[in-house]
Amino acid sequence: MKTTSRLKAFFFSLTLLCSGNALAVDIDELVEARHGLMNLYAVNMDLLGDMIRGDLPYDQKKAQALADNLLALSRMDASPLWKRGTSMADPGMRGKTSAKREL
Repeated sequence: MKTTSRLKAFFFSLTLLCSGNALAVDIDELVEARHGLMNLYAVNMDLLGDMIRGDLPYDQKKAQALADNLLALSRMDASPLWKRGTSMADPGMRGKTSAKREL
């Protein structure tokens, strides 16, 4: 997924979380927003990992910004994105998500 797509998904996720209407959103949109959130985690972790492995030069300011991003993501209440009916065990969801039914 391209960075612009990830950013779109992030802002969509943020909008869902702030709107209070996340439960009324289409199931496919919730899954897409979840994927966007997980992609944001992955991008930040990948870049930090590249610095740790020496694949990228270590930059303290960039590393701190990446860590701050991860902290902000971890503090978000993303629970509305895991609505009932959006797990891989639910009808029509196989192949769309790898989320398990249990939390």
